[in-house]
Amino acid sequence: MLPPAAVHTLLDPLPVDRLRGFGGKLGELLVGGRPELGIDGFATAGALRSAGVAAVARVLAGQWSHPEEVAADACRMAAGRDEAAVQERPLSKQIGSCKNFGGNRGSARGPIDGQRALESWVAELAGDVGSRIAQVCGAAPCGPIAHSHRVGFA
Repeated sequence: MLPPAAVHTLLDPLPVDRLRGFGGKLGELLVGGRPELGIDGFATAGALRSAGVAAVARVLAGQWSHPEEVAADACRMAAGRDEAAVQERPLSKQIGSCKNFGGNRGSARGPIDGQRALESWVAELAGDVGSRIAQVCGAAPCGPIAHSHRVGFA
Protein backbone atom coordinates (compact mmCIF):
# COMPACT_ATOMS: atom_id res chain seq x y z
CA MET A 1 0.00 0.00 0.00
CA LEU A 2 1.16 3.48 -0.81
CA PRO A 3 -0.27 6.72 0.58
CA PRO A 4 -1.95 8.73 -2.21
CA ALA A 5 0.38 11.66 -1.60
CA ALA A 6 3.39 9.47 -2.47
CA VAL A 7 2.09 8.04 -5.77
CA HIS A 8 3.52 10.73 -8.05
CA THR A 9 6.83 10.72 -6.17
CA LEU A 10 7.13 7.00 -6.86
CA LEU A 11 5.77 6.86 -10.42
CA ASP A 12 6.86 10.15 -12.03
CA PRO A 13 10.54 9.20 -12.56
CA LEU A 14 9.69 5.70 -13.85
CA PRO A 15 10.30 5.02 -17.55
CA VAL A 16 6.98 4.64 -19.41
CA ASP A 17 7.78 1.07 -20.39
CA ARG A 18 7.81 0.06 -16.71
CA LEU A 19 4.06 0.65 -16.44
CA ARG A 20 1.98 -2.52 -16.74
CA GLY A 21 0.99 -3.06 -20.36
CA PHE A 22 3.38 -0.50 -21.83
CA GLY A 23 6.54 -2.55 -22.27
CA GLY A 24 6.15 -3.59 -25.91
CA LYS A 25 5.34 -1.71 -29.09
CA LEU A 26 2.96 0.65 -27.31
CA GLY A 27 5.69 1.63 -24.86
CA GLU A 28 8.15 2.16 -27.71
CA LEU A 29 5.66 4.43 -29.48
CA LEU A 30 4.91 6.44 -26.34
CA VAL A 31 8.60 6.90 -25.54
CA GLY A 32 9.77 7.53 -29.10
CA GLY A 33 6.90 9.79 -30.11
CA ARG A 34 6.32 10.63 -33.76
CA PRO A 35 9.46 12.47 -34.91
CA GLU A 36 8.21 12.47 -38.52
CA LEU A 37 5.35 14.69 -37.31
CA GLY A 38 7.43 16.70 -34.84
CA ILE A 39 5.65 15.09 -31.87
CA ASP A 40 7.90 14.21 -28.94
CA GLY A 41 7.40 11.10 -26.85
CA PHE A 42 7.34 10.74 -23.08
CA ALA A 43 10.42 9.37 -21.33
CA THR A 44 8.79 9.03 -17.91
CA ALA A 45 5.41 8.29 -16.41
CA GLY A 46 5.42 11.82 -14.97
CA ALA A 47 5.95 13.40 -18.40
CA LEU A 48 3.14 11.28 -19.85
CA ARG A 49 0.77 12.12 -16.99
CA SER A 50 1.58 15.83 -17.17
CA ALA A 51 1.08 15.95 -20.95
CA GLY A 52 -2.50 14.74 -20.65
CA VAL A 53 -4.81 12.57 -22.73
CA ALA A 54 -4.94 14.85 -25.79
CA ALA A 55 -1.14 14.97 -26.20
CA VAL A 56 -0.81 11.22 -25.68
CA ALA A 57 -3.61 10.56 -28.18
CA ARG A 58 -1.75 12.68 -30.79
CA VAL A 59 1.25 10.33 -30.48
CA LEU A 60 -1.00 7.29 -30.90
CA ALA A 61 -3.25 8.62 -33.70
CA GLY A 62 -2.84 6.65 -36.91
CA GLN A 63 -0.52 4.14 -35.22
CA TRP A 64 -2.75 2.56 -32.60
CA SER A 65 -6.40 1.47 -32.48
CA HIS A 66 -8.67 3.64 -30.32
CA PRO A 67 -5.98 6.25 -29.54
CA GLU A 68 -8.13 8.36 -27.19
CA GLU A 69 -9.15 5.35 -25.10
CA VAL A 70 -5.59 4.01 -24.92
CA ALA A 71 -4.27 7.50 -24.11
CA ALA A 72 -6.77 7.82 -21.26
CA ASP A 73 -5.69 4.40 -19.93
CA ALA A 74 -2.02 5.39 -20.19
CA CYS A 75 -2.59 8.63 -18.30
CA ARG A 76 -4.55 6.80 -15.59
CA MET A 77 -1.75 4.26 -15.21
CA ALA A 78 0.88 7.01 -15.09
CA ALA A 79 -1.15 8.68 -12.33
CA GLY A 80 -1.24 5.43 -10.35
CA ARG A 81 -4.82 4.43 -11.08
CA ASP A 82 -4.97 0.89 -12.44
CA GLU A 83 -8.50 -0.42 -12.97
CA ALA A 84 -7.38 -4.05 -13.36
CA ALA A 85 -8.17 -6.46 -10.55
CA VAL A 86 -5.22 -7.60 -8.48
CA GLN A 87 -4.24 -11.11 -9.51
CA GLU A 88 -2.04 -13.57 -7.71
CA ARG A 89 1.06 -14.47 -9.67
CA PRO A 90 1.76 -18.16 -10.09
CA LEU A 91 4.99 -19.44 -8.65
CA SER A 92 7.81 -19.95 -11.10
CA LYS A 93 8.28 -23.48 -12.36
CA GLN A 94 12.02 -23.05 -12.10
CA ILE A 95 13.66 -23.36 -8.74
CA GLY A 96 17.15 -22.18 -8.06
CA SER A 97 19.39 -20.77 -5.45
CA CYS A 98 22.78 -19.16 -5.56
CA LYS A 99 25.25 -17.81 -3.10
CA ASN A 100 28.04 -15.31 -3.39
CA PHE A 101 31.18 -17.11 -2.34
CA GLY A 102 33.18 -13.98 -1.74
CA GLY A 103 33.87 -12.80 1.73
CA ASN A 104 36.60 -12.07 4.19
CA ARG A 105 38.40 -14.66 6.24
CA GLY A 106 36.99 -14.88 9.72
CA SER A 107 33.59 -13.47 8.75
CA ALA A 108 30.42 -15.53 8.95
CA ARG A 109 30.45 -15.70 5.14
CA GLY A 110 34.14 -16.19 4.54
CA PRO A 111 35.62 -17.57 1.32
CA ILE A 112 35.42 -21.28 0.54
CA ASP A 113 38.91 -22.45 1.33
CA GLY A 114 38.40 -26.02 2.43
CA GLN A 115 36.15 -29.05 2.42
CA ARG A 116 34.33 -28.06 5.62
CA ALA A 117 33.45 -24.58 4.29
CA LEU A 118 32.26 -26.10 1.01
CA GLU A 119 30.05 -28.63 2.79
CA SER A 120 28.51 -25.85 4.88
CA TRP A 121 27.69 -23.77 1.79
CA VAL A 122 26.27 -26.77 -0.11
CA ALA A 123 24.08 -27.67 2.87
CA GLU A 124 22.74 -24.11 3.01
CA LEU A 125 22.03 -24.11 -0.75
CA ALA A 126 20.33 -27.49 -0.53
CA GLY A 127 18.15 -26.21 2.31
CA ASP A 128 17.12 -23.17 0.27
CA VAL A 129 16.24 -25.29 -2.76
CA GLY A 130 14.49 -27.90 -0.62
CA SER A 131 12.29 -25.24 1.00
CA ARG A 132 11.35 -23.88 -2.41
CA ILE A 133 10.53 -27.37 -3.75
CA ALA A 134 8.31 -28.01 -0.74
CA GLN A 135 6.56 -24.69 -1.31
CA VAL A 136 5.93 -25.40 -5.01
CA CYS A 137 5.22 -29.12 -4.91
CA GLY A 138 3.60 -29.45 -1.51
CA ALA A 139 2.45 -33.04 -1.20
CA ALA A 140 2.42 -33.56 -4.98
CA PRO A 141 5.36 -35.49 -6.35
CA CYS A 142 7.72 -33.54 -8.51
CA GLY A 143 11.11 -34.43 -9.83
CA PRO A 144 13.86 -31.88 -9.36
CA ILE A 145 16.79 -31.91 -11.73
CA ALA A 146 20.07 -30.95 -10.12
CA HIS A 147 23.23 -29.66 -11.72
CA SER A 148 26.41 -29.61 -9.72
CA HIS A 149 30.01 -28.70 -10.29
CA ARG A 150 32.93 -30.52 -8.70
CA VAL A 151 35.27 -28.26 -6.84
CA GLY A 152 38.69 -29.43 -5.83
CA PHE A 153 41.14 -28.10 -3.31
CA ALA A 154 44.91 -28.35 -3.46
